[in-house]
Amino acid sequence: MPDIDYKKYIHQNQKWFNQDAYDSFDEKSKTLVSKLLTKLGFEVTDNTIDNRYAVDLSFKDKDGKKYDTDVEVRSKWSGTVFPFKTIHIPYRKKKFIESCENFIYTVVNLEMTHCLMCKQCNILASNVVTIKTPRMEQEPFYDIDVKYFKLFEL
Repeated sequence: MPDIDYKKYIHQNQKWFNQDAYDSFDEKSKTLVSKLLTKLGFEVTDNTIDNRYAVDLSFKDKDGKKYDTDVEVRSKWSGTVFPFKTIHIPYRKKKFIESCENFIYTVVNLEMTHCLMCKQCNILASNVVTIKTPRMEQEPFYDIDVKYFKLFEL
């Protein structure tokens, strides 16, 4: 995996924040994932109430082990089955993936009926690819085989 200078990358390749997409998906998707985690027996905290740039949710199991998750809605995923062989996680999420002890990345489908979750170890073991996106010429992503994600109904 290439060692990318994250601060230099952000400065040179700033992705424009999409406020409309954030407003449409963020609160509802976090609420649904929070309800799922609570149903699974975790105590959940929304970290973005005081800091919208924080990792989205923290949760603890009954023994007090802490986890963190960032929640992202995928507009190109409709229904139950994810339509691609791999899932791309923006490399800019590295700040959470590497700094949180037990990080899980959560991808939610467009209808917000299902989510896929991937453990930190699988993300860090994946390749990093650079892709041209609608907003950026070259954006790096972790490229993770969908088999490393676990499906949940929301």
